[in-house]
Amino acid sequence: QTFELESILPKDNCVGRFLGISIYNRWGGEVFHSGSREFRWHPVNEASGIYFYTLKYSNRDYKGSITLRN
Repeated sequence: QTFELESILPKDNCVGRFLGISIYNRWGGEVFHSGSREFRWHPVNEASGIYFYTLKYSNRDYKGSITLRN
C-alpha cells in the first residue's frame, strides 16, 4: 500500500516553498522523512493505527493525521 499526499500539497510560490515531510508514529517517533515533493511512503513494516505528519514549507507547517489499516 502506498500513500500519496502530493496531489493535495499547496503549490510552491514566492512566499512558500516545499521543504519536506515527516511522518511520526503515536509515540512521536519519526518513521518517514523526505525532502522530495514526489515522496512516496511505503509503510510495509508499520503497525495499524494513527500516524501524524508535518509538511514543512518555507513560510509555515501543515499538520494532520493518517490512519493506517492493514
